[in-house]
Amino acid sequence: MRLAVVIPLFNHEAFIARTLESVLAQSRPAHRIIVIDDGSTDKSLAIARSFTPRGIEVIPQENLGVATTVRNLLALASTDCDLIATLDSDDTLHPDRFEKTLPVFEQDPDARLLVTGVRLIDSQDQPLPENHPRRRWVEAVWSRWQGADTDLLSWLGQANFAISNSNFIARREFFATHPTKPYRFSYDYHLLIQAALEDSLRVVPEPLLDYRIHGGNTMNTQPAPVMREQLRLWLDLHHDLAPQLATQPALREKFYRLLRSSWHNVSSLHAGLLQLLLAQCAARQSPESLAALTSSLDETHWPELTRYPNASALNLSHRSSPLSPEAGAVTEKIDSLRHQRDEARAQAAAHRELARLRQHMLASRRITAARTLGLGRDLASDRGKSPQEKLDSLHSALSQHWWSRHLIPPATSPTGTLAAISSSGTASE
Repeated sequence: MRLAVVIPLFNHEAFIARTLESVLAQSRPAHRIIVIDDGSTDKSLAIARSFTPRGIEVIPQENLGVATTVRNLLALASTDCDLIATLDSDDTLHPDRFEKTLPVFEQDPDARLLVTGVRLIDSQDQPLPENHPRRRWVEAVWSRWQGADTDLLSWLGQANFAISNSNFIARREFFATHPTKPYRFSYDYHLLIQAALEDSLRVVPEPLLDYRIHGGNTMNTQPAPVMREQLRLWLDLHHDLAPQLATQPALREKFYRLLRSSWHNVSSLHAGLLQLLLAQCAARQSPESLAALTSSLDETHWPELTRYPNASALNLSHRSSPLSPEAGAVTEKIDSLRHQRDEARAQAAAHRELARLRQHMLASRRITAARTLGLGRDLASDRGKSPQEKLDSLHSALSQHWWSRHLIPPATSPTGTLAAISSSGTASE
């Protein structure tokens, strides 16, 4: 897989050389390293150009802002590279960052965006003191990591644990289908949330990125601009996801987890203000339209209406102790675990039926004869990610040919899993 590293550069003459040296020192080298200087007024461009004999591409442009610069970089890298790593011009990479992360993409086709652990350093490349507030914050956030069992959505709701877009390595298709928003502080957070909602975010917890804290950091600002942008980000999420949320119960379940955890965030989202802004949006609708909106929810498309949301809380109460204020969060976790259990059972059943169906195909004289004639190649495909999707794909392929339809069971379960083929007898007619 070809890898490009893209670096937007603006007035970082003190750091750009160290940044570029860290990329060149990788044990698994990048195929392209592209720098766009966004109209720097210091010596940044000259320093970057001194690296061109070592294979680094340096492109100057007038000052257009970081969002436009990043879009230009992604467009350049996407022409011939499969993976793209974004890196700010004041941060540095550990020498084995790509060696330890690129195998994830090679082994997991569903991985589309990857981040790693982060170490905070000062302007002299030294780790921040243990009592530094930013270091304490990062370490507190990363204390949530619990391996593969970590709920990335709930974790993201609490904080942007990736810290920076310098931490991003992604397939070029991810950047193409998830254009960056014109945010100043938070466009990386927006992309992380989207990847987590799509189950395509992966985390390597080892700290393989040095994120630099210095007087020129963009985030060193008054709270209000950052908080306003966070509110805009969350409103954008509601707006952009609304059509999908209306039709995809599984996505809604993920979004609920994200929202619930956001109320306990340790970042810059004021969840109360977000609710007030949503109230302002509702105030622009007539009472009749609001009534019609709620009346349009039916149990068929909104199964959430079929049971009270915190019914499991009844099992958490006892005469000798009052109901815990955290009961809602606990019951949501219980419901989530039940959903995961049911999904795992359904996928296991689909896997068994898929194996059984393939055995019957091998024993079928009709299918053997068809394959001898060069027919039925679609029956050998392995389309789909999950066992259920693979099973549905095979079911569809079987239905396309008269000589294979006899293997299709007469009925399917509510989840789409084929009924047990063993009940239909042998297929070696």
